[in-house]
Amino acid sequence: MKRTAFIATAVAAMVLGIFAYAGAATTATDTVNVKATVNPKITLTLDKTAVDFGAVDPEANTSATVGIAVKSNKDFKIVRAGDGTSAAFQTALGLTQTAAPFDGAALQTKSGNATLTDTYTINVPWSTTPGDYVANYTYTVTQQ
Repeated sequence: MKRTAFIATAVAAMVLGIFAYAGAATTATDTVNVKATVNPKITLTLDKTAVDFGAVDPEANTSATVGIAVKSNKDFKIVRAGDGTSAAFQTALGLTQTAAPFDGAALQTKSGNATLTDTYTINVPWSTTPGDYVANYTYTVTQQ
């Protein structure tokens, strides 16, 4: 009988030990490092690539606008520069243009939807020789 009691006690101890082991909570932890590098980016879009005043008479005074959209994740400056024919075009047709911010002096605030408008106005003097006048202006945006 002693032997039976001993075996029963041993079996009970083993069963309880298995349940105790199975019920013991174990944990493990680890860490993931999430990283992204945001690149500087700037885009420039003009709403038209040509301004055509058509046939005009002396003393014609007319204007046209160019819409400019800039997306930049840093502050930026914008510069408008004419090609080699732009000075003659300005003189011959009395062209005036919006000055700021297209002179590059003013810092523009970063934005996903910066919109600017440049206005070209001609006032043709009587001294202008008849003919076709063409000039190209380039807009350049630079992040600061």
